[in-house]
Amino acid sequence: MKITVTMQDHYRYENNVDVISADVAYVVEESFSINDESGNGNGLVDYGESVLLSLSMQNIGNVDATNVTATLSSFKSLDYNY
Repeated sequence: MKITVTMQDHYRYENNVDVISADVAYVVEESFSINDESGNGNGLVDYGESVLLSLSMQNIGNVDATNVTATLSSFKSLDYNY
C-alpha cells in the first residue's frame, strides 16, 4: 500500500507500506553486525578477509515461524578474473 503524509508548509512524504495477512509468520532482519577484527578492523567485508557475521531476525507475524532459512546475497557481481 502506498502512504502519503502531508502538512501545510512541509514537504510531502510518500512511501510504500507492507500489509501482511494476520495469520502468517513474517520474519524480517532486525539487525546485523560485521566483526572483521582478524582482518583490518574497518567493519567492512574486504576482499580476501574472513569475518564473523552476526544476524538477528524477528518474527513480526502472528503465528510461529518454523524451518526458517536465510539467504545471504550481494547486489554487486563479483569478478574473480585477474
